[in-house]
Amino acid sequence: MRTLLVTSLLVLAALAALGPTASAQQSSYLALVIDAPLAPLTEDARTVTLTGVATLTVDVTAYTSTSGIPVTYALQAPPWMAALITPTTDSFPLPSTPPLGAAVTISRPFTITIVADALESDATQKILAEGWTTPSFLGTPAHGMGETIIVYDAPDPVDEEDECALTPEQKAALLAAGEDLRAQWEAEQEQAAGSGRDDVSVQNAGATLTPAPWVAVAAFGLVGAGVGLVLSRRSRK
Repeated sequence: MRTLLVTSLLVLAALAALGPTASAQQSSYLALVIDAPLAPLTEDARTVTLTGVATLTVDVTAYTSTSGIPVTYALQAPPWMAALITPTTDSFPLPSTPPLGAAVTISRPFTITIVADALESDATQKILAEGWTTPSFLGTPAHGMGETIIVYDAPDPVDEEDECALTPEQKAALLAAGEDLRAQWEAEQEQAAGSGRDDVSVQNAGATLTPAPWVAVAAFGLVGAGVGLVLSRRSRK
């Protein structure tokens, strides 16, 4: 009877000694950090690759029977973009001879590739990366999350009226061309008057000039050039 009592006490003492150690071995923490994009996404630059780091802090005495701690990643993204995290599974390597009771921190890289849809309006939303470890022996799973903000800068809406209008520079160019034609016509009138030609009507400086037929054609050409500029601007929409 006495022998049984002593044996029971020894077993209880051993369990009491192991209890805190086993509890301490349950400690683990996973953190994910994602770099922010350097610039907003745009219609001409809708793809970006981001880098990230997963860091696991763990009491390695809980994992001395493993060669590494597996981790699985998942990604949540808004519907207007396609997002892929690489790799989707990885492993945190453990020191070959970890010090007893010491916490060890291990980091592993990952990347996130994003391809956004062509949006008609601006958008700002976050993407969320998650990771889960799958330990063995006495360890407990660790869960970590990381996020970053993705900004899409849509092109400005086109004003139909402004798009069809000539710029001040284009208007000035058309007016200058018209003045050149007028001056050329006046010079030809004066030259014809000096040569005694009867088929040309010469008017004084104060009179209203009557353009020759070819000058009218040139004027129509100027109008056509202006219309051509408008159509060219509209075709670039």
